[in-house]
Amino acid sequence: MKFVCRSLCLMLAMMLLGACTSATDNGAPAKTWTRSIEHSELLTPKSVLKVENLTGYVSVIAGGDKASITASVVAGGDTDAAAKALADTIQLSVTHDGDNVTVHVDYPVATHDTYRYISNQPEATRGHGINVLGVHISSSTSRSSLTYQGHQVEVYQGSNKGVPLHVDLVVQVPVGSNTHIENHIGNMQAQKLNGNFALSNSWGDMRISDMIGTLSTTTGSGDTYVTNQHGTLTINTGSGRSSAIQMSPQGRAISKRTAYKPVASRSAQAPATSTSSM
Repeated sequence: MKFVCRSLCLMLAMMLLGACTSATDNGAPAKTWTRSIEHSELLTPKSVLKVENLTGYVSVIAGGDKASITASVVAGGDTDAAAKALADTIQLSVTHDGDNVTVHVDYPVATHDTYRYISNQPEATRGHGINVLGVHISSSTSRSSLTYQGHQVEVYQGSNKGVPLHVDLVVQVPVGSNTHIENHIGNMQAQKLNGNFALSNSWGDMRISDMIGTLSTTTGSGDTYVTNQHGTLTINTGSGRSSAIQMSPQGRAISKRTAYKPVASRSAQAPATSTSSM
């Protein structure tokens, strides 16, 4: 009897895995084209750098004297030519307002209002799906609707709907910078930073570590993890789990909080710390 039950479970797992693999294959384009766009800015102490992206993975790290943005455009299509043509529709739009700089990732929303985000980041689907006999079967399919560049757009994950197009960003900022980043759909990571930061998204996890200064995070749906943060911290979540560990100047953990339900604007102030680079 045990053998029969185990055999049935194994057959079920193989059927589910086959179905999920088939769904994944249907979502992946036949050809993929990647191109890189770079931009750098010399900021003043009063400058505020704002970055906005529709969908992709964003990493924020410490840089040199200038702020720099590297955009990796990932597009798909039935042919190399079609994938390249789609990738070429992405541009970086840069505007200046006094000392402030806004870098906006322009998507072809006038011709495409539905996008397919196929992440190459493992953590993008972590925690979604079920485990059968030690095999993880992903069931992550989502649709997000939002306004971007004045147009109503939709972003699908785990589906073959929409044009396969997203942009991953690496944002490098100087010590003491004021940075606001909005990545509507996708995970965000920030580490070893010094300054004032506001990070937000509508869907996706955030992982922030080893920071000095002011940090504010806002996510509509996703988990937020903050470790080794020195300074003022505010966490805003719509749904998901959040945890934070703030550190004293002596390296002692002074605050640890974990929530498994929506959290509205939680703030904490750690003791004053130096603004030197880490």
